Amino acid sequence: MRLLLTAICMLLSAVLFAQNHADSLYLTAKNSAYAGNYSIAIQQLEQLLVLRPGDYDGQVLLARTYYWQGELNKSLLLLTPAVRRAPNDVETQLLYLDVLLANKQSEDVLSHLLTRTAAEQEKAGFKFRYIKALYQLKRYEEALDAVNIYLVATPDNLSARELQQQLIRLVANQALLLEMEMSSFDVPLSNWYSLALGYENRLKSGPLQFRLHAVNRFDQSAAQLEVDFYPRINEKTTGYFGIGLSNNTLFPGFRWGAEIYRSLPQAWEISAGIRQLYFKNNPLTTYTVAATKYIGSYYISLRPFIIPYQGSIYLTSSLAARRYFKDARHYIGLSTAVGNSPDMDFRLNDPNSEGLNPNLYLLDALSLRFDYQRPLGNRQIIKPHLEYRREEFRPSNYRSRISLGLSLTRSF
Repeated sequence: MRLLLTAICMLLSAVLFAQNHADSLYLTAKNSAYAGNYSIAIQQLEQLLVLRPGDYDGQVLLARTYYWQGELNKSLLLLTPAVRRAPNDVETQLLYLDVLLANKQSEDVLSHLLTRTAAEQEKAGFKFRYIKALYQLKRYEEALDAVNIYLVATPDNLSARELQQQLIRLVANQALLLEMEMSSFDVPLSNWYSLALGYENRLKSGPLQFRLHAVNRFDQSAAQLEVDFYPRINEKTTGYFGIGLSNNTLFPGFRWGAEIYRSLPQAWEISAGIRQLYFKNNPLTTYTVAATKYIGSYYISLRPFIIPYQGSIYLTSSLAARRYFKDARHYIGLSTAVGNSPDMDFRLNDPNSEGLNPNLYLLDALSLRFDYQRPLGNRQIIKPHLEYRREEFRPSNYRSRISLGLSLTRSF
């Protein structure tokens, strides 16, 4: 009896030792794998699976380590039974799809997703891998539709935004732009008209736009040539640089602007920039910063403009909000601005009364604008807007302006 009890105790001790040793191997291997020491992690996990051949966590971690090391077929050998063994383990399911995508097995990704419930297929993780599979299969228009929908609910996914830009270029990397606007006043002043024709080339480095902007105001006509570039610096950072040229006093003789945008965690974006307008060598400089937050299907942006001029500081603040619908290009927007920044109004001098007087650019104004944008397929976008402005056109003299506009974009 004593020998039997001794044997049982020794057996239990051996089992407990093996169990503790296996747990220790798993934790050590996990630390090694996440530190990038893949070969060491693989050795430790193989020892673990000798001790516990059916260890699910060990098998999945070994599959993940093989994936990180680039040994995709070895990873799939472990994951294929694992996803059947634990069909509700979302993390393993997503890992399996990632390995299939890395192995260029896009059709298998789509087939596997069909085995999931409709609710699961709509979850962000599964949806994004579905989009990536469509992209690999060169089903670009379907992928663009899907990523536009995806970004409404997941606006802070930087990889999805980068993929969206790639798909836009693949579906159509050029566009023609048409913008029209008419403004009427509550004072004796003829209507203002504005027409802009543009061309956009969606370069790999970022969109490049050329635009000819023509206006008829104060019974005079003028035109300005504009060039804008939005370079992609990296996944989280984009920029803007633009210039404008005109030989008519209805526009600045020369204007330029630059800004840098940075995406932050939790669906935030910040930016900072500068604008400068030149009137007969008398420049007016504006500094601007902005903070933008995406909340579900909503977008809110606050942007102040700061103008140092003749020893004083002038300020305009603008607030914009959007509500997105099924497509990230489909939204309604409402914005308001108050202050005296030329960026808010791009205020034009009245050549019949004031001439080139920069002080006019510093008078007060209040604006309220409504925008509605929607796509017409993947290649057309239509955007009407309605705007009300209460503006001080001379010190202590105010007028109201109502503007109605329409822009059309045709990609090709």
